[in-house]
Parts: sequence; structure tokens; C-alpha cells
Amino acid sequence: SVVASDANLIYTFEINTGSKSDKTVINEDRTRMKEAVTSGICRSSKRFMDAQITITYKYISAKSKVKLFQFDVSQVDCYKLYGIK
Repeated sequence: SVVASDANLIYTFEINTGSKSDKTVINEDRTRMKEAVTSGICRSSKRFMDAQITITYKYISAKSKVKLFQFDVSQVDCYKLYGIK
């Protein structure tokens, strides 16, 4: 789903974690997911970043409906990623 709240777009995704437990996914996959999501948003959502809109990606377990991750990406995060001050 996608919801707008002030200057924030919130995308919610359900993911099938397969045989991994929610706790395992949270502990093992968070860092890798954060890097990939931040990089992807900064590349594909430049218009939103330039307009100072924060994009939130929230991931929940398809089985348990538990929130696994939430990443809030703003223009500042993209600047940091690309070494811009």
C-alpha cells in the first residue's frame, strides 16, 4: 500500500520470509536491506527528494503481520550516500 502523510510517502510491503523466523530476518537482513532500499530510493525518486519529501518503506511479515523493518529516506540520506554536503 501507499499512503501520503504531510511530506512523507509511506510504502508498506508484505514479504514472505520463507522458513526464516521474523526475529532471524530482523537480525540478519536489516543492514543489507537498508543499504539496498536507500540506494534504490535515491536513484529512482530524485523528484521526491528534490521536493524534500521523505519516503518510508515499511516491511511486514506476510505470515505474522509483524513489522520487520522500516526505513525513512530523506534528501539528507541521499546526500550522505553520494558524499554531498
